[in-house]
Amino acid sequence: MESDNSSAEIPISEPPYCVGGHLNIIPGYIRVIAAITCALSILGAALIILSYVFFKDLRNKAREVIVHISAMDLLTVAANLFGIIINFDSHLYHEDPLVLPPHYETYNTLCKGQATIAVFGNLSSVLWTIAIAVYFYICIMTDNKKTAKRSLYFFYLICYGLPLLIVVWFLPTGKLGYAPVGGSGWCSFVIDSNPTEKLDSSKKLDSRDIITLFFGNSLWMYVSFIIIPFICISLLVYLRLKTKKKEISNQDKLRMNMIEVKLLAVPIIFVFLRIWSELLGIITVYSNNKSCTLVTILLVLGGIGDSGQGFFNALIFCLLNAKVRSAYFKCIKKSYKACKTWKCEKIEMKSRLIVNPDEIDTDQASTQE
Repeated sequence: MESDNSSAEIPISEPPYCVGGHLNIIPGYIRVIAAITCALSILGAALIILSYVFFKDLRNKAREVIVHISAMDLLTVAANLFGIIINFDSHLYHEDPLVLPPHYETYNTLCKGQATIAVFGNLSSVLWTIAIAVYFYICIMTDNKKTAKRSLYFFYLICYGLPLLIVVWFLPTGKLGYAPVGGSGWCSFVIDSNPTEKLDSSKKLDSRDIITLFFGNSLWMYVSFIIIPFICISLLVYLRLKTKKKEISNQDKLRMNMIEVKLLAVPIIFVFLRIWSELLGIITVYSNNKSCTLVTILLVLGGIGDSGQGFFNALIFCLLNAKVRSAYFKCIKKSYKACKTWKCEKIEMKSRLIVNPDEIDTDQASTQE
């Protein structure tokens, strides 16, 4: 009877990789989803950067800021993809702190380097997204191009300087690297200073870990969640009121409608992509009763959101931009024609040689002479 009672008390509700709402080892399907998102973002960021490099008539200050966002997105997803491919869980995760896995120091160094690049790129991308919203606000509301141009120097200082200060502050203190709690398959902030301890629902995170998460990432995310929607909605209302007072042509109406679509799409997509990791951070820090299912869902959405910005920016600033779209179509059309011409010439040459193979000897003789 005692054996029956003891066996009935064994909890079997949680999978072996999940303890107290913590995913100790990231499942493979989360890595696959995140890797696909990284690949799409690399493609999207590359399209934006290449459009600025090759199409000189499309260059302006606004697209310059977008290029900075795309460059940081590219840096972030490249680092995240590297972390997914290396699979640091298989090399660094260990329950006994006295027994380290083989080549631990090598992979730990790679992990810290990947975390440094990813955190720098991610925070810089967020700040540059705030910067472009502020830049549009200055251009449209004040119509002062000199002020808008001067603001770019301030954006350079903040958007690159602040992330650099954070990684320089956190890296020597061990706040960047491997932590099996709260990640989607790559190294990032070390939310838990003692990840090898037994994880359960009663475990509390250290206050220093909470400060790291807040000042290293969450604070700037919350600021962006307020500033970007506020500016975009303000500009949307301003432009609608302005168009009501004036009679504009159908072409201008279409142009204004496209601007309104972008002003709505930017904050919605930005918040939708970025909010999941913040929710996961809040649950990790403050919730004592974590659901493994909820944590898994947030990890999937966070993996897509943290690496998907480059792809969605390409949809907004390339696919929804008529000039960029037209320039790429022209480029593809020219490439297709050139390829078709080259293939036709090659086929014609082969057919000519098959019909009259003696031409090979005559060509060689003429070159020797």
